[in-house]
Amino acid sequence: MKKLLIIALLLIIDFAVFLFLGLMMMNYEDFYVPEDGPWYSLESMSTIERIIWFAYQGWFVLNALAVIFLIYKWIKKRKKQLHNAFYSKYGVRWLMKV
Repeated sequence: MKKLLIIALLLIIDFAVFLFLGLMMMNYEDFYVPEDGPWYSLESMSTIERIIWFAYQGWFVLNALAVIFLIYKWIKKRKKQLHNAFYSKYGVRWLMKV
């Protein structure tokens, strides 16, 4: 139960960070001036908007790495379960039948 609460808390924090950064980027969208440069180019952004944009992209990469890590851990755990289930059923006897 404690593990589930920690996971739920981390997901809520993650969503809150995405929401905060997304809302901060709305400032850029609301006050975009075409004369400053192309849409969403770094030259058309102020310094704080660049920081927010890089933080948003970094947070996205961090989330992608977290998902990849969780998939890796799940596969590793699943492989170990299959390995243990196989050896508990057949043992090492099948290796000696050469």
